[in-house]
Amino acid sequence: MYTIDKIGRGGGEFFLLATSTHTALIDSGFPCSAESLIGDIKDKLKGRALNYIILTHSHYDHAGGSPYFRRAFPECSVISGEYAAYVFTRPGAVKLIKEMSDSAATRFNITEYEDLTGKIKVDRTVKEGDTIDMGDFTLRAVETPGHTKCSLSYYSPEEKLLIAAETIGVLAGDIITPCCLVSYDATIESIKKTASLGAEAILFSHGELLKGKNECDAFFENSLKTHEETKAMLKKEKAEGKTQDELVSILKKHFYTEETKKIQPEKAFYLNAGYIINCMTKEN
Repeated sequence: MYTIDKIGRGGGEFFLLATSTHTALIDSGFPCSAESLIGDIKDKLKGRALNYIILTHSHYDHAGGSPYFRRAFPECSVISGEYAAYVFTRPGAVKLIKEMSDSAATRFNITEYEDLTGKIKVDRTVKEGDTIDMGDFTLRAVETPGHTKCSLSYYSPEEKLLIAAETIGVLAGDIITPCCLVSYDATIESIKKTASLGAEAILFSHGELLKGKNECDAFFENSLKTHEETKAMLKKEKAEGKTQDELVSILKKHFYTEETKKIQPEKAFYLNAGYIINCMTKEN
């Protein structure tokens, strides 16, 4: 048995996963809002210790809050993939995390916050097949590159629960938004790989908990279809002479819905759209 509570807002969502013996934050949200959410986490913990901060990948809205929570809960361990841990040592990556956090701060009228983005630190790295003990069950690391090189999902065979990296697509209302930023082919393989696990519940990075075997199977089918149709559409439009800006506008019309706006800042959408177009239109 487990419980899942959503914390954060507006694209900085993350989750508190709790069993009878262990607790874990799944991702950690924006750096700019992390300090203000410590009280919310403590309220949901109800006096329990925080055992882990489990990161799905290295982006600012997933890993940026980790040093703030690690400081507030010094007993916890930060867990990520090996490549994500490496990314956090790169000055350029840390600079981008800060820039994107500042953009989010402006959106939420946060005028100042302590900058700990240079102190993101991983205590334990995991790779394909490694397990994390949650007491009542285990979480097995599943490498799912495509959104980033470092994207990891986590699967509990006992609970048939998939904690999904963004690689498989983000569910916003009835829309599945493609998120292949580094490789279209790797994304498709990751979707097929996670679909084969037999999940009966999927926790999405920026969404809700999807429950039911039929619902999960339908998601994977629709995600593959969405990725394939989007790639075909973009390649067709590019072949007909559409510019990069026009292709971005096409993606925005299809995927930047009112539901998507709730979980993705516009600046992040434009940044991601360029990478998605490049991944989907380059010649294989």
